[in-house]
Amino acid sequence: MTVTASGTAESTPTAAPGLGPLRFVGQMLAMLRPYWLLTSLAAGATLVQLAFYLVLPLCYKMIFDEAIGRQDLGFLGSLLAGLAVGFVVVTVAELFQGYLCAGLGASVANDLRLSLFNHLQRLPMGFYSRARIGDLMTRFTSDLGLIDHSVTLSLYKLVFYSLLIVASTLLLFVVDWRLALVTLAALPLSAIGPRAFGARASRAGHQRKRQEALAANIVQENIQAQKVIRAFGLQGALRQRFQEQLRALYSCCVEVNVFSTFVGKVSGLSVLLVQILVIGIGAHLAIGGGLTAGALVGFIGLLLNVGNSARALADFVPELVQGAASKQRLDDLLAEPVEAIDPTTASELLPRFSREIRFERVSFSYGGGERNLDEISFTIPAGRSVAFVGRSGSGKSTVLNLLARFYTSSEGSITVDGRDLSQVSQESLRAQIGTVFQDTYLFNTTVRENIRQGRLDASDAEVEEAARAAEIHAFIAGLPHGYDTPVGEMGGFLSGGQRQRLALAR
Repeated sequence: MTVTASGTAESTPTAAPGLGPLRFVGQMLAMLRPYWLLTSLAAGATLVQLAFYLVLPLCYKMIFDEAIGRQDLGFLGSLLAGLAVGFVVVTVAELFQGYLCAGLGASVANDLRLSLFNHLQRLPMGFYSRARIGDLMTRFTSDLGLIDHSVTLSLYKLVFYSLLIVASTLLLFVVDWRLALVTLAALPLSAIGPRAFGARASRAGHQRKRQEALAANIVQENIQAQKVIRAFGLQGALRQRFQEQLRALYSCCVEVNVFSTFVGKVSGLSVLLVQILVIGIGAHLAIGGGLTAGALVGFIGLLLNVGNSARALADFVPELVQGAASKQRLDDLLAEPVEAIDPTTASELLPRFSREIRFERVSFSYGGGERNLDEISFTIPAGRSVAFVGRSGSGKSTVLNLLARFYTSSEGSITVDGRDLSQVSQESLRAQIGTVFQDTYLFNTTVRENIRQGRLDASDAEVEEAARAAEIHAFIAGLPHGYDTPVGEMGGFLSGGQRQRLALAR
């Protein structure tokens, strides 16, 4: 059997609501579970850094109260030597942690790439008839790049600065419980920004990713359709369409940046207000003799840990917003229902075709509305050559799409030698079908490998025999590298007729 088929109509997929940054962090932590050893080592390196930044303010306290207060140069030398050793250790820990996080980010991104790629292989043909190629490609490029960045840097920042805030706040009580209570009472002000603007920033980030994908799709169409664009003088119209899309993208970019900035700025100003308040009260206590100078310096050091960490958390909220929006787009794609390749686990293998193909009262509609086929019945005996002839849209390609099980009929039955196609495995069916599509697609590899796609275990001799049968062997033999000559992107190095003959050989 030889089938010629073509594509169908296009529509636009709907969008899902945005994924919040906190849920995004939870999903990223879950994806790190298979790499628990590397994650544990990165966590250990993070704890080393955390310990150094906690001990540092306490060392300041001892320098002022002990070394300077008692004029003890030996004690001062010991403290400075310890800090020097700590500096070397924490530098090595930071480099090691950066290396581990880079590997973890790449691993998580590759896991997602593989999941997306495998999912795409299982999606029904109806999905591809409505999907935009540019939109799908941005999920594999910019979206996954942002997730890689989130795991490599943003997740580490979140963990490190969150732990530093908690640990530094606890140590504040060790240094001076009065100032610690003031700090603890005022610290919730830093949550105003995320609560007021975080959700809006997340929604705006998701919308921006959609607009970026639409812009990428226009660029992709512009590249692929250059012949049509030039033949019909469409450069101006395409330019105007792209400019309109850029205006929509501009609005989304402004919205997400404004709300993300508000999150960081409001939190940063709140933290600064807390610091000024606590330093003022601490200075008053020190002047009155209720607090030593060293304790005030150490407390300010710990307070700076809290304040700087809170500001750092607020500053990378936009990164989490973008990462969450990208992860939501990947989740949207992974949520697309897959095709039931074989309806039952007991699907039988289709024996070698020998008697007849039969359509019996078959009806089908691509979009669920007007039928493309309406109760079609016919029988094709084995050994007959049959052509389907009719006006455009009359259902010629649809018949062949159903026969190859690219789509499933809504009514009626299609049988081969009396076996219903819905009850046989797709692999055993398509192994007996040689397909030449209306729009020939060749892979960006050699002539030999393109022909071999029809049967991956074919020998070189069988590849050449197929080329002779398709009457293209002489042309291939005259190419610079013969059968090992690359055909280019989508077979761009060949003419339309040559691409069709390669497809016949395939």
